[in-house]
Amino acid sequence: MLAYHLRIAAKSLRRTPILSALLVAGIALGIAVSTAFVAAYRTVAQDPIPGKSHKLYYVELDAWNPKRPYDDDHPKDPPNQLTWRDANALMASPVPTQKSAMFRADLTLFPASRDERPFRADTRLTFRDFFTMFDVPFRYGGPWGADADRGPQAVVVLDDATNQKVFGGGNSVGKKVRLEDRDFTVVGVLEPWYPKPKFYDLNSDRYGEAEQIYLPFTTSRDLKMGRNGSMNCS
Repeated sequence: MLAYHLRIAAKSLRRTPILSALLVAGIALGIAVSTAFVAAYRTVAQDPIPGKSHKLYYVELDAWNPKRPYDDDHPKDPPNQLTWRDANALMASPVPTQKSAMFRADLTLFPASRDERPFRADTRLTFRDFFTMFDVPFRYGGPWGADADRGPQAVVVLDDATNQKVFGGGNSVGKKVRLEDRDFTVVGVLEPWYPKPKFYDLNSDRYGEAEQIYLPFTTSRDLKMGRNGSMNCS
């Protein structure tokens, strides 16, 4: 029976080659599109950090104008971001076991070699607990010390790609890298890390790449850094 069907198919293919090719191409395209959608759905629907998702909480506080809601379509919902004052107050609280306020910036990195041109680097200003809370993998070194969370210190953590670009991929812990107009000491280098989505920050570029460099939150005021992302004002 199989041989019979194969013979009939071969005759049909020889009789109408263009139509047969179009049918095969249409079926192949349908399978490819369906497979792509299933793969995308699986990626989006899966738990990005299954071992900790039940212990991680995103804090929201209603610090909005009391005379009108933050979202007219959902008037009872608070803003999806914290104010600077509230974020620092929560960081001073002893209640959470681990906690981290954070925001994004965009800084210029100057390689030590004059043959390399400066480039803009996506930056995350955060606290040392960030790396433990979200299981960020390190290749060399580790997070900065607790002192850098309490007061500004010129320390930095690089991602793998930036370390490859600036230091050739070697152990750069203890070396200097220039950001804007200041030198920072490298304390850690990440392994390749591609969280999809960026579950630690769903407010901006949630399906983009992870940041290239990480700095202590407390350095933001010292360097007068601006933010790179959304900002809400009442």
